[in-house]
Amino acid sequence: MNKLLFPSYLKYLGFILLGIGLTLIILQIAEGTTSLKDFFLQSANIEIFAIYAILLLGSVLVTFSKEKKSDEYIESLRLKAFSSSIIVHSIFFFVFSFTNLTLFLVNFPAIILMNSILILYIIFYYSYKLKS
Repeated sequence: MNKLLFPSYLKYLGFILLGIGLTLIILQIAEGTTSLKDFFLQSANIEIFAIYAILLLGSVLVTFSKEKKSDEYIESLRLKAFSSSIIVHSIFFFVFSFTNLTLFLVNFPAIILMNSILILYIIFYYSYKLKS
């Protein structure tokens, strides 16, 4: 498994990119040029898709980077976090498929799907790691 992961120092670059992406979202909303609703539209402008790309790259680097000290326990935490994120993501979209919210959000960009899985993985992984 470790042969497929990035070096551990790229995790820090990933967190920096996530911070930059979140800062850009806050700045876009604070300036009034973009509303939060605009981030969920498929017809969003190129600036919003650039922010999505920064968030996606950051979350990929954090998710798929090695830990400095990796053992079987860390691998089990990774598996538990990955399965939890997939389950929550699946429930979320199952519920949305049977509600009126689907009609409102049916045209959201597909990049949100990838970002949401990876962000959920990061949240679950570090929450499990803090608990132990």
